[in-house]
Amino acid sequence: MAASRFSADLIFDLGLHTGEDTDYYLKKGFRVVAVEANPQLASTAREKFAAQPQDGDLTLVEAAISDKDGMIDFYVNNKNTAWSSIFEKHGNKMHGAHKITVTTRRLEDIIAEYGVPYYLEIDIEGADRIAVSSLASLDVRPAFVSVEGGGPVLLRKLGDLGYDRFAIVNQAEVPKKTCPNPPWKASILSTSFHRAHRGCSAGN
Repeated sequence: MAASRFSADLIFDLGLHTGEDTDYYLKKGFRVVAVEANPQLASTAREKFAAQPQDGDLTLVEAAISDKDGMIDFYVNNKNTAWSSIFEKHGNKMHGAHKITVTTRRLEDIIAEYGVPYYLEIDIEGADRIAVSSLASLDVRPAFVSVEGGGPVLLRKLGDLGYDRFAIVNQAEVPKKTCPNPPWKASILSTSFHRAHRGCSAGN
């Protein structure tokens, strides 16, 4: 049975990486489904989050987001793991990459399993468009979506999906930001972020 609305306490973090964002969401009391393709980063995250108490609940999905289930080549950047990607040109950026094979999953299937999130954060190095395109098949969509890039094409896709409010954020400015007080959602939590991954957020 399809969900009638999104889950107000659920966030999806596509591209967990070191877990900075997921840690923040958990401490605010959200449930988080975090998706990470890099097996080494996924293993580190399991140890990290098992060792520290959290206010929310974490589900870690070890897979790359793709338009079909199966296996795929994944390019782990040799210098900066944040640039790793299922696309060779992205993974090889600046420092080259080594290739591994990882499991793939469709975003719509993960949403069917865990629920429609209130907020969908997408930072998966070139595969953002795949994740956004997956939303077209949903009867209910996240209230807010964040993507790292994609330019006008991805903005139009989000607009076609019904998102009509957008905020474009300069990544270099994120470390200067402070958390809102009172908070927009959940509990008050003061923290700071390193140079961020997101480029554009959309809401409806």
